Amino acid sequence: MTDELTYIALHLKYEDMLEAYRASGCPPLYSIIEGWEKSAIRKMYYDSAGNPMSVVGVINVAAGWQGRPWMLSTSRLSECPLRLARESRKLLTDIRGRYNYLENYVDATNTTSIEWLEVHDFSIHEPEPLFPYGYKFRRFSWEA
Repeated sequence: MTDELTYIALHLKYEDMLEAYRASGCPPLYSIIEGWEKSAIRKMYYDSAGNPMSVVGVINVAAGWQGRPWMLSTSRLSECPLRLARESRKLLTDIRGRYNYLENYVDATNTTSIEWLEVHDFSIHEPEPLFPYGYKFRRFSWEA
């Protein structure tokens, strides 16, 4: 699995690369591996050539009824919009069946991710400076 996580880190969409770095101050590979290892639910998506194109996870918080979802992707993900829509709905149904509340932060400049979150009924909050360097992030949440 490390090879697949490394592949994603080396081919991240620019916006996702910035977000991963701004959130932790570390190289994106570190954030991807840490997220993967801590996630109770995790999923890797592949393109038609068999290359990893997205990694998704949910980290348990608050005794397991609350989750911290995350997703980082390569630019290949945008080439498969119908597959993304179908897979997203299925995965979110599974996640929402397990958690009563989901919350995390998205880089305020990552408009593609913010739009995806809005389409999938997450509440998007106002930008605020967070994490080690004070970059603006927007809290997003969903409640059952």
